[in-house]
Amino acid sequence: MWAVRDAEARAEREERNEYALGDAPAPVLNLTAMETLGYVEAELLALADVIANACQLAPRFIGPGAESSIDFVAAHNSDPRRWHYNASWSKGAHWAAVYVDGRLADDDLDAGHFRRMPDRTRHEAADVVRECWRQTAAVLGIGERHVPIPDRPCPGCGGVLMLHQVVDESPAVSCETGRDCTAPVERDIRGRAWWDWRHLGALAGALDARERGAA
Repeated sequence: MWAVRDAEARAEREERNEYALGDAPAPVLNLTAMETLGYVEAELLALADVIANACQLAPRFIGPGAESSIDFVAAHNSDPRRWHYNASWSKGAHWAAVYVDGRLADDDLDAGHFRRMPDRTRHEAADVVRECWRQTAAVLGIGERHVPIPDRPCPGCGGVLMLHQVVDESPAVSCETGRDCTAPVERDIRGRAWWDWRHLGALAGALDARERGAA
């Protein structure tokens, strides 16, 4: 009976097309990615508001002439270079990122739309962008990595070596034995033996020599 049931289920699956109803595995929801997406979106939109308040000049009606004041304001409000607070929020984080990038680059200063970004605002923007990048990189698996190096013990004490890789920085290696490690190398603030990029070649040579000695 079980065999008959399985055969019928197989036949039904083979006949079913992509539009037919039927059992299907539930999609995997990455809650960490969803939370990061919400955080980054909110931070970028809020940052665009802050930058617009600091840098964006209000439209100024020059006076009677070629256009009415209503037309003048409408033209400025439809200018894609300008940030419009609630209206621009609906365009999403990508639009906010484009606007922030333009303001950081001091685009369109000579068009009468913007003033140069104050240093305080620029520092605030750098902090927000850095944190957004850190969280995004972590979700994508390209952020900080701290992983043990398998089968290659410390040449000084035989302890576990740990590889450290941080975005935009050179890799480094530490010995997890800590202050008791006898390797003749620099120490980090925790007292661990520490090989930065300048000493990784020497570390590789010491590891090879240790393996040859063990053989």
